[in-house]
Amino acid sequence: AALSGSLWILPLERVIRYEFTFADQHGSPCRFAGQKDVSPLDLVNTMTVLPGVLYDAHGHELGLAEVRFALSDLPTFLASWRPVFGR
Repeated sequence: AALSGSLWILPLERVIRYEFTFADQHGSPCRFAGQKDVSPLDLVNTMTVLPGVLYDAHGHELGLAEVRFALSDLPTFLASWRPVFGR
């Protein structure tokens, strides 16, 4: 599904936050919010696992998620970024 959202990287706080919206199979809006709390002591796990929550259009929780990223996808992921400064 097409999505729109933001990714915040806060290095001093060791946080990477994801928020995006998309339409479900019936066209209703949904929102995903997740956050990685990066630990230098467990860098691989904290960078490749994203806990999150899925919400419906009214902000009601639909479910919990644990999204896993393959390290081999990192170069493609980084190449897809479009940084925005000053927002």
